[in-house]
Amino acid sequence: MARLGWTMEQRAGVKAYSRLSTFFAVLCLAIGIATLAMGNAAGWVLIGLAVVLWTGLFLFLRYTKKSQP
Repeated sequence: MARLGWTMEQRAGVKAYSRLSTFFAVLCLAIGIATLAMGNAAGWVLIGLAVVLWTGLFLFLRYTKKSQP
């Protein structure tokens, strides 16, 4: 049986989610680095949050892609 790929709508949604998550991850990283530069240790929380959320979305999309029929 031939393996069907994602529809165009699904690929567009994945692309949009990836761009949005990357934008917010870069934003959190920039704010976290600026916060650290000002001497506040809370910047590490923002950096960790950005990494965890972006990695979570990446793994979710990878798992979803592998489970497609």
